[in-house]
Amino acid sequence: MAVSNTKVNRFKLVAAIEIGTPFSTYAFSTVNGFQKDPLDIQQIKTWYSDSKRKGITKTSTCLLLDQKLRFVSFGNDAQEEYAQLKHTKKNTEYLFFRHFNLQLYESKEPFKKLQLNDLDGNGKTSAKRVYTMAIIALKNELLQQFETDERLSNEADILWILSTPAAFPEDSISFMKECAKQVLRKMNLK
Repeated sequence: MAVSNTKVNRFKLVAAIEIGTPFSTYAFSTVNGFQKDPLDIQQIKTWYSDSKRKGITKTSTCLLLDQKLRFVSFGNDAQEEYAQLKHTKKNTEYLFFRHFNLQLYESKEPFKKLQLNDLDGNGKTSAKRVYTMAIIALKNELLQQFETDERLSNEADILWILSTPAAFPEDSISFMKECAKQVLRKMNLK
C-alpha cells in the first residue's frame, strides 16, 4: 500500500472500486485487519447472475438510465431489468450501457468530451455521467453492507480507492479522478 501509516490510521476502512469491462466489483479491508495481514481483503456482497442464481463476487458492468438520464439500476439488476424492458418492448424509454469501458478504450476523442451511445441507439450521454453513476452505485452497495456493522460509523472513516484500467491512455487517470470528484460533489462530501 502506497499510503503512509499516519494517513491510513485516521481511517477504519480502505475500500476499492473497480469498474471493469465485463464485470465490476468492490473490495475492502479494515485498517486493523490490514495491519495484521495485508492480504485480509474482503468482499461481503454476492451478486447473482441471470436467472441461474449462481453467486459471483462481481457484477456485470451495466448501467440503466431513464430518458431523463436518471439512475435506474446497475450491474446484474440493470441487465435483468433491461431484458424485461426489451421483452415488453419498453426498452426505447431507457438507455442501457453495457461494457462501456470498450467505448473508452476504442475512442480517439479525449475522455472528458466523450459521449457514450446506449446499446439500442435510444440516446447517449457523457462518459463522465456513466462512470460517475457506476461509481455511486458500487459505493452505495458497499455502504449498504455496513449499515448494521459497528466497524464503520461514518463515511469519513473510509479511504476510497478507484482503479484505473491499465490498458487505457494516460488521460484515463485524470478522467477517473474527475469522475471521483463528481461523485463527491453529488454526495455533498469533500
